[in-house]
Amino acid sequence: MGYMTLIGGGRAFRAGLAAGLLAAAAGFAGGYWLGDRNSRERTRVVATSCGVAPADAPFYLPLRTLQEEASHVPLLIGPIRIPGVPTAVKLRFDPALDGTGDTVTKLGDVLHLPKFLGERPEPPKEIRLACRDGTLTTVQYLLDDASTTFAVMRRDDRNPATGS
Repeated sequence: MGYMTLIGGGRAFRAGLAAGLLAAAAGFAGGYWLGDRNSRERTRVVATSCGVAPADAPFYLPLRTLQEEASHVPLLIGPIRIPGVPTAVKLRFDPALDGTGDTVTKLGDVLHLPKFLGERPEPPKEIRLACRDGTLTTVQYLLDDASTTFAVMRRDDRNPATGS
């Protein structure tokens, strides 16, 4: 009789343990999902090696957060090494640039970029830096439903870039 009670009690214990583990897993998954949905969006930056596949690893910038907290302040990131390009480049996201043109300016080692894609008040989901023959040649901004490609215009220090 005592042996049967022990077996029956073991089943109840295992069922309770399984229910507890299931509830903990559901709570963890729900918390992860909620945290992921409420996290700030980040812009992925990808550098494409000269004439070959994308470079090592992309990196992410919290451009939306920076826009919300300091919309009037330029942001300088770098130096960034692009495989196949002999010198590193710095990215300067400038609120004075509107992003409606088809070119961006590289002044020395600084690439002057708009924070937004034209009239849309949101940062791009992805920025692609591409080169040809060892020189940074284009920058592409990608949103969910739109993209723009900017040609990179190089200037020396005697002709400063607009908005700098």
